[in-house]
Amino acid sequence: MPLTPMTHFNSPHPLRPLALTAALLAACPGAQDPADSDTAVPATTTSPSTTPDSTETEDDASTAAPTSTSTALPTSTGEGTTAGPEACIPITLDAAPVTVVGLGAHPSDAEVCFDLPAGVLGFTVIGRSDAGDFGFDALVGPQDEAELMDYNLPGTALNVDSESLELFGAGFGPLALFAVPQRSAAQAMPPAPGPWRLRLGADTVIVPAPEVELELWLRRVPGDVPDRLNVNVFASATTIDADAAKALVNQAFADFAGLELGAVEVFVLPDAATVIDDAIEFAALSVATAGVDPRPALNVIMATDLSTGVFKVAGTTSSIPGPARRHGTAYSALAIQISDDPTFDAIVLAHEAGHYAGLLHTSEISVIGTHDALGDTPECSDPDDFENCPDRDNLMFYAVSLLDAPQSTLSPQQRTVIHASALYEGDAPGLGAATLEAPLPRRSQDGSGALRQLSSPTLAALVGCGRGLQAPHPPHPSLEEGRALLRLAAAPGYSLMLRRRALALAGLATDAAGVAVLGQTAQDPAAPRALRLGAVHGLWAAGQRVRVAALADDPDLAVAQSARGLLRR
Repeated sequence: MPLTPMTHFNSPHPLRPLALTAALLAACPGAQDPADSDTAVPATTTSPSTTPDSTETEDDASTAAPTSTSTALPTSTGEGTTAGPEACIPITLDAAPVTVVGLGAHPSDAEVCFDLPAGVLGFTVIGRSDAGDFGFDALVGPQDEAELMDYNLPGTALNVDSESLELFGAGFGPLALFAVPQRSAAQAMPPAPGPWRLRLGADTVIVPAPEVELELWLRRVPGDVPDRLNVNVFASATTIDADAAKALVNQAFADFAGLELGAVEVFVLPDAATVIDDAIEFAALSVATAGVDPRPALNVIMATDLSTGVFKVAGTTSSIPGPARRHGTAYSALAIQISDDPTFDAIVLAHEAGHYAGLLHTSEISVIGTHDALGDTPECSDPDDFENCPDRDNLMFYAVSLLDAPQSTLSPQQRTVIHASALYEGDAPGLGAATLEAPLPRRSQDGSGALRQLSSPTLAALVGCGRGLQAPHPPHPSLEEGRALLRLAAAPGYSLMLRRRALALAGLATDAAGVAVLGQTAQDPAAPRALRLGAVHGLWAAGQRVRVAALADDPDLAVAQSARGLLRR
């Protein structure tokens, strides 16, 4: 199908984001729900404070795990109501593939019940407050099973508090989202009709409790409206040109759980957006998506450098799931780092889109023993031994940087999570068990065994997938590990992103010979840009400020901006 023409996107990119936060927020009006796919349905409750408001968009989040201020959840009566402070809010589906229901405003220590009808494939609950941090403490379904408890999806590393005021900076209001299904349980896949009980919580006691606006997005079981995954790309011309960006999107979503790729638009950002220095710049660019078409779409920011100093991420999304039907929030985009390796970049984009739809990693290296809550995805008992992990070929495998594995498969239940999400227009493509995609060919490796010489913390920093742009706890690699990282960076069998990250980490533990290698790579105009950027960060990690300063006027704008950003730290 024809793609839309390239559009120049003139929203300002903040070089000093804290100073521009208020201006960005003032410039981004609330996005409206798309009339062609969603219809806002006000819900009637017994509370006078339940005034739906689904047009606010300047949303965001906070990091501290809240402590619940409420007591036990109401108990089900089996008749669509609860024995609690309020009757259940009745929910009615309309004819659209996704129904948007305003649940009204509730205190941040409230218990809210809504009565889910039959015929729902999945739902997302979204909460927003301008007055303080909050979270979703618990969500219990009609079968009295907890989909959430103590702000956590049981058995996983997913926490559902209102992500991070500290992460995104003052000026953004807290936001929290949770989607069902994310578990294989019969109550969740698909969501059982009947009373669902949500308990809010806050990390501080404020009297009166701040109010939280709640909204439901409900996707019906498959109908006859064709599905369309729309994608908006935001990138500077230095990072990637429009044709290459569209080709990357087409490759990433050639078979994304069976969804058809819809409209693809490319918005050209100023050159200042070539490098995203921190989470606040990422959030500010996400807020600026308020200017796009209000239809449901995946907003993708492409940058040459997603920087947390030494630590590199191939891609990031700050919310699982993301608010794909609400543009202009600090959660309204994912970001990927372009490595000039189209196959790798396409897998990273599809992997981050999986997070945005609600998928978790099949196994975790940063929190050993945790994994997703889906029964048909394999789990890795020893994430350090990634070469033998049974989920290594899965799109949601934690080591997204490794690309010697296919990383292109999705299980039937993973596909169901995507189908049940609010990510796309139209109806789900079907509920039948799907044949997994054909795997990509495996790449040859250098055979040096460099990866096997790395400790768990160093390996996690090297191969892990980013969530937000927080810098993780720094590893402390040994000199031998630093040398192994340099050998890995010189091995053409690995992806450019892995080699780039190896150069950045090598700076933490290197000698004079290693510094010379980093300096030569950073200054070599014939070296791939990805490796030059990794070497710049490695020099910074090694304390080579003078060498970094010498690159601040490099002819390659991406290298120059990366060096300048480090010098501002």
